[in-house]
Amino acid sequence: MLTVSPTLFCALPSGDRFVVKVRISGSSPLGYSLNMRFSSYQIKSPFSEAKAIAICLDKNYRPVCIPPELQSKVVQYLRNEGLM
Repeated sequence: MLTVSPTLFCALPSGDRFVVKVRISGSSPLGYSLNMRFSSYQIKSPFSEAKAIAICLDKNYRPVCIPPELQSKVVQYLRNEGLM
């Protein structure tokens, strides 16, 4: 499940392409906090930012702890990218 709260700086003309940059800003046993930045592909200026919270749900849609294998893959990725 992902909850997003966006902030728009300006309107994006229809048909334009855009780039989304996502950064993990925090984590807990139940989920991750994400910061997202949306930029126009042509002029590279940001037109929106958003904060999101991603959590894992079980088959009954109840929050559960992040599985250790997923958590280790995220940590491994962050270390390989030099972000941690």
